[in-house]
Amino acid sequence: MKKYQYEDPEFGTIILYLHPTARHLIFKIRDNSLQITVPEGITYAQITQSINKNRENIRKIYVRKNDKILRPGTLLETRNFTIAIQTHNKNKYLFKLHNNTLFIFCPDTTDFESPETQRIISAGIKRFIKQEAEKYLPERLDLLAKQLNLTYNSVSVSHGRKRLGRCDMRRNILLSYHLMFLPDRLIDYVIFHELAHLSEMNHGERFHQLCNRYCQGKEKILEKELKSFPFPIE
Repeated sequence: MKKYQYEDPEFGTIILYLHPTARHLIFKIRDNSLQITVPEGITYAQITQSINKNRENIRKIYVRKNDKILRPGTLLETRNFTIAIQTHNKNKYLFKLHNNTLFIFCPDTTDFESPETQRIISAGIKRFIKQEAEKYLPERLDLLAKQLNLTYNSVSVSHGRKRLGRCDMRRNILLSYHLMFLPDRLIDYVIFHELAHLSEMNHGERFHQLCNRYCQGKEKILEKELKSFPFPIE
């Protein structure tokens, strides 16, 4: 994929990725910079026109990204504990789970805008989240499967954020530890989705009928809610 640079008076240097199969412009914010996937044959004038047309929406994307910066005062809720970020006068990061709160102590000289800082904090959170997920998710899957009189081969906990669950042809189910950021109804929705794949491996009409029955008629509502859920970390 070819890469070019484009200068904008408001957003600075924008990285353009020329993609042969792209049909329209796709805007993303990565490392606090704007990146645009563009189709072949598009002109700089068309790119400028599209940026100007979408300028307000791009600003909103920046705001949403900045809201995800983990900093002192940040409080995140997971299924099993609250995450609280603080600073201290020591020169190392400390993670302590106490009374259903994961305390994250960062050096008081920390640059919280730094990608490396965000990586360190996120990695620590993920470590504790995964531990809780490995205890809760298999038990919850087993309970819901038994209620539906379904059997599966195995269950394991994965790290995917974009793919929260998977069921393969051998009836092995993977559930992401990112589910632990969700309310219980959405955790169950993802589990029901994978349990429906035990009978229907595609996403055809029969699959959705089955999944909807498992979700007590709320599949579309839960699907929409999940798609708009603001995960705090990637």
